Amino acid sequence: MFPRIYLGVEWFGLRALNERYSPPKECGASSIFLGIARSAPEDGNVEMLIYEAYEEMALEVLSKIRQEAIERFKLIEAFIHHRIGEVKVGEESFMVAVFGSHRAECFKACEHIVNEVKSKAPIWKKEVFEDRSESWVS
Repeated sequence: MFPRIYLGVEWFGLRALNERYSPPKECGASSIFLGIARSAPEDGNVEMLIYEAYEEMALEVLSKIRQEAIERFKLIEAFIHHRIGEVKVGEESFMVAVFGSHRAECFKACEHIVNEVKSKAPIWKKEVFEDRSESWVS
């Protein structure tokens, strides 16, 4: 079984989702968001991100966001995965995958979930730069 809510060091990603979850026949659309660690000029020379979380509370928040989105957008299924620990530039750190009957609800639901997680979940990110200096992202 593929976890619907996940917060941890191990990473599942899209490949595992596709291998472990088969949408039911009434599913006509899906929308997927992948957050990828990046190093852009405005960020300096970021080498990796370190995510920390208040895990028990974060899992509750993610679960609530998922359930509310399923009800609000009439989704068939939704998955929210977020890594904690070290994530190197170029690696995935956050995945939202939603399945529904129609694309419009999936697009809206996916964006809604991403925004809710970013604003409500107690998950924090620290940037580690090439010179080994570090900075928490607000």
